[in-house]
Amino acid sequence: MQIVVQKTADELVVIGFNPIGAKLFTVRQRERETEVDALPRAVLPVPPLNVLRDLNRIRFLAAPRPDDGVGGSTQSFGGTEVTDTWQAGTLIRRKLTSAGDRLPTTLTFEAGSSSVWVDNPSCGYVAEWTTVSEDAIHPAP
Repeated sequence: MQIVVQKTADELVVIGFNPIGAKLFTVRQRERETEVDALPRAVLPVPPLNVLRDLNRIRFLAAPRPDDGVGGSTQSFGGTEVTDTWQAGTLIRRKLTSAGDRLPTTLTFEAGSSSVWVDNPSCGYVAEWTTVSEDAIHPAP
């Protein structure tokens, strides 16, 4: 499955495609409100809201970076404990444990690349997220 993500000032849009390029789902998030347009669940390799949740965990949820860029730090966000591990100023691992999770979700950031490995046993999948291109959002004047 390939994912395309677009973030504007107040909206995050996630679109999932199958290997031949047919759209599987679209998820729109505005603040805490989400809207999902998806094919039947039986066709989807991963539920769209799980994709949105892991995207937010990869890009927007983080514990503070240690001053020297080495070691670990932990912070709690709304019942989810986030533990980040840093090496030579680079984030290499993020472990997320939520109340009620039997197994924590682990995000492994490949140093020097744009890839993140997601191991989400609670949702039953392992995936590689790779940023192909990224443009900064500039605020409107």
